[in-house]
Amino acid sequence: MRAGWLLHGRTPNDDDTICRDAADRSAGTTRGIRMTLLRKVADGPAVVACSTCCFTAGAPEDAEGVRGGRRLIEALHAVRASDSSYQRVAVQETRCLFSCTEHCSVHIRAPGKVGYVLGRFTPDADSARAILDYAVHHAASEGGRVPFSDWPKGVKGHFIVRVPPPGYVTE
Repeated sequence: MRAGWLLHGRTPNDDDTICRDAADRSAGTTRGIRMTLLRKVADGPAVVACSTCCFTAGAPEDAEGVRGGRRLIEALHAVRASDSSYQRVAVQETRCLFSCTEHCSVHIRAPGKVGYVLGRFTPDADSARAILDYAVHHAASEGGRVPFSDWPKGVKGHFIVRVPPPGYVTE
């Protein structure tokens, strides 16, 4: 098995691909991107954004042919650069979070804390600001639990899954 591949216990081969969007999956096709090798990144509070997410639930790309995930990453970087309060939280990108039915998805994580995958965002500055605001609260929280009263309006209704940190399960 090639080092770094994560394929649910299988050995990868040259035909391993993932679906680019939900339409590909429902059609039974596997056109698209190759399974990604793991790449080491800084271990700290981060928003990990999917670069291959669809633009909307019905459209993989915008009018200029750019994927929604790429647009959200651009917005996250721009908003982060505009406000020093976001500097503690990194913006990292990955090729797929496997939440293809939930366009524009991110994973908010920090060492030793419960992480969250959120999706169904519009790839713009307002969404990026809400995501980063939540990530700042998450980074400062105990164990990753942010009181609901501190949630930015822009993240409410966007949570998909809670992810316990390695070595833990949630109570």
